[in-house]
Amino acid sequence: MINHLALAVENANLFAITKQKVEELSALYSLARVLNSSLNFEVILRRIMDEVLTMFQFQSGRVYLFDRDSDNLRVLASRNYPTAA
Repeated sequence: MINHLALAVENANLFAITKQKVEELSALYSLARVLNSSLNFEVILRRIMDEVLTMFQFQSGRVYLFDRDSDNLRVLASRNYPTAA
């Protein structure tokens, strides 16, 4: 009886690990598909932003680039943030 219970617990743990790996691989595949969909950097960046927001169920997000010349962050992509006045 105890062996069956231990086996059931182990199977449940293995199932959870496998499910997590499938979700991770699915996310990577989705992002790879977006990367291969266009040669235009801005288009790819917008599509990746949409994919990441969907994957993590976020309402908004931003991607920044650090500009070494000005020592500032520059917004490359933004979703659902108010624009600066």
